[in-house]
This record gives sequence, structure tokens and C-alpha cells, in this order.
Amino acid sequence: MPEPFDEDLPLNDYFCYCSHNTNLSGNQLTSDSKIERYIEDLQAGVKSVELDVHNDGHRPIINHALKDKSLCKPIDF
Repeated sequence: MPEPFDEDLPLNDYFCYCSHNTNLSGNQLTSDSKIERYIEDLQAGVKSVELDVHNDGHRPIINHALKDKSLCKPIDF
């Protein structure tokens, strides 16, 4: 049974388990983006995931990119 949750504290006293660069399977420069990373994080209890959505000219993709430049392999949105 989970411990009772005190909802009377200021918002900054709470911890939200979130994920940064959720889609990446490794480093931020050359790793592949993988849908499985979202599944793993959500199953682990993550409450907030990051979606780096870009337009490749034809369709929306998820990719870690800076100024639309990336060495990482994207995944379809």
C-alpha cells in the first residue's frame, strides 16, 4: 500500500520523475532514437517525457537536433 500523499506542501517541495532526451538510446550526438525508450520510461514510472518534434519536410519526426541538424537516427512521430 502506498504511503499517504501530503498535498498541502508548496509545489516546489514535490519531485516529479521525468525524462530528458527520452527517445535516445545512448549519447546525444550519434545514438539512435527508439520508441522502446518511451515504453521503458513510462513503465518505470516516469510522469513526463520529452518529445523533440521536427518537420523533415514531409512528415513530423522525433529527433534530438540542434537547428535541425543531427547525427541521431530519427523516428516517426
